[in-house]
Amino acid sequence: MNIRKIRLGICLLLLALNLTGCKGNEMPLVIETETGRTQETETGISDSGIRQSDKQQTDEQVKTEIFIDVSGAVVNPGVYELPADARIYEAIERAGGLLPDADQDSLNQAEKLSDGQKIRVYTSAEAETMAIAGAPADPGAHSDSSIVNLNTADEAGLMTLPGIGEAKAKDIIAYRTEQGGFKSIEEIKNISGIKDAVFNKIKDKIVV
Repeated sequence: MNIRKIRLGICLLLLALNLTGCKGNEMPLVIETETGRTQETETGISDSGIRQSDKQQTDEQVKTEIFIDVSGAVVNPGVYELPADARIYEAIERAGGLLPDADQDSLNQAEKLSDGQKIRVYTSAEAETMAIAGAPADPGAHSDSSIVNLNTADEAGLMTLPGIGEAKAKDIIAYRTEQGGFKSIEEIKNISGIKDAVFNKIKDKIVV
């Protein structure tokens, strides 16, 4: 009897033993092939299958999220967590949707969001007032008009306000960065040196 037949006989014997005596214990079956290599199989999932499954679960768990501040004419203003590829309309939906007096024309609801972005939904009356004043209705736009958005204006824009010099402009920018933006125009009084007297001069010239 040649070596090949002997090996075949051993393989068949081991297979029979595995099926009859080791079935309940789920013991691995070790088979010696003609090349001398061993192959191990199990009744459960193979090591490679487990590793692949773990990798898939890990990939599914790694999701990038962003935080968006939604304010203005929405049902539930606040900060919401959204997928990294979310659009403005999704942020509005998370905030409960638009109020009846919301000005939809001032929004590009298909615009893609970025982490930390603030969305201010203006009412129709606010948008009309800003249009008359020559200010952009888009909350992210910048203009040299008399209306200044406290959350988007740069230092030069803030300094166009009465009583706001370079130092206060820097303080305003620092404050909105630390606090995640102004929630109301009255909040500007939290800035050192800006009290009721200054606020009364600028309250009609600022928005958030």
